[in-house]
Amino acid sequence: MVKLLIDFKADPNIRDIEKRTALHLALDFQHDNHGGNLELAELLLKFGADPALGCDDIGIANSCVHAATMENDAASLSLLLRYGASAHAAGKGGFTPLALASRSGAVPAATLLLAAGADPDAPTPMGKTSRAIAMANNRSAILEAFGAAPKP
Repeated sequence: MVKLLIDFKADPNIRDIEKRTALHLALDFQHDNHGGNLELAELLLKFGADPALGCDDIGIANSCVHAATMENDAASLSLLLRYGASAHAAGKGGFTPLALASRSGAVPAATLLLAAGADPDAPTPMGKTSRAIAMANNRSAILEAFGAAPKP
């Protein structure tokens, strides 16, 4: 059905009343359904779904990358990054995806974000780096991942 709608030029970024797009629904971040429907999400991304859009569920200022990071959903995060989603975008409170991973200890997400070029030493608008956030939250595994990341 989705393919048929896309073939008829339906906009994959149309939002429902809670500002969710088809991509948000496919990835299903609200139900701990890691990976959601990745096949559907990939189809939507191929046809122009915008992973930078937020919604009421994940926060209007947060992208799908932020949501995948908060869920430590490596499968969804990998797909989003493969289709060009930003690993650097600031979301709610100025937090980048890597800052969120640093705060929560989401090592698989942090590893993917580092591979996509996220900088653990880039400051948030509040002046804290992801490295400092990891230190403040005693996230030694995150700090170990940062140690393997090239420094600018």
